[in-house]
Amino acid sequence: MTLPTTPTESDQHPIWASYPAPFKDLEITADGIFAAQGVTTTSGQVKIGKTIAEHKVKRTFIDRYESLAEHDVVGQLFAADARIVERISASHYDLISDEFGTEPEAKTRALIRDYLRVDGGFEHLLLAGLRSSRGGLAWATFYRTADSGYGPFSDEDMERARYLVPAILYRWQLQNCAPPTMPKVEGGGLVPISPLKLRVAILTAQGHTRAEVANMVHKAEGTVGNYLTEIRQNMGLEEKESIIIGDLEAYAFRR
Repeated sequence: MTLPTTPTESDQHPIWASYPAPFKDLEITADGIFAAQGVTTTSGQVKIGKTIAEHKVKRTFIDRYESLAEHDVVGQLFAADARIVERISASHYDLISDEFGTEPEAKTRALIRDYLRVDGGFEHLLLAGLRSSRGGLAWATFYRTADSGYGPFSDEDMERARYLVPAILYRWQLQNCAPPTMPKVEGGGLVPISPLKLRVAILTAQGHTRAEVANMVHKAEGTVGNYLTEIRQNMGLEEKESIIIGDLEAYAFRR
């Protein structure tokens, strides 16, 4: 698909001009937008964190979601893979089958359907996001009402969301999220070698040959041999002595 070019100011849809940054140039027509950071709980639900953007969505609507998240099959699918784009209408919650994994009863599906319609006044939604090392999980949800005249989100809307929303959210993360900190080796309980050498050590301890390890880490076999020599020296092992997981654990804890 070829994405349309950005329209000039004179022919831009008036709704787009009212969108909050960073979504002004997205060209997805919606009656409401909510974007936020979040975390995925051990049960697979998404807990809403810091708000990135909010446009014509009631705060009470957002706040109530947490109590209903366990019934939202679409939200749980997104939490499992933030790369997917979800397009759904409130009526579709009556059609979601048990094959989606949580065996939702009609009553619990209706909770999300009515939440969208009654609490938010929305009929259609489009969900897209990303999960990055910089800022973790982030997403944007676009909403349309039943009487706005726009109807369900289109295939073109989905393609725009798929390719543009992650970029918008990541730029926001770059500006607003501190980079992940690397743990210090001094005084800690970590093996004081690079992540690559640690991986070589672990793969070797798991029984892989030098040639297999070289292929798995995309390095020459001689380079892997040099890594193993250095690792054995650091751990106080003889050149021919096998590296085992217990050695790595003991080495870490005696630091």
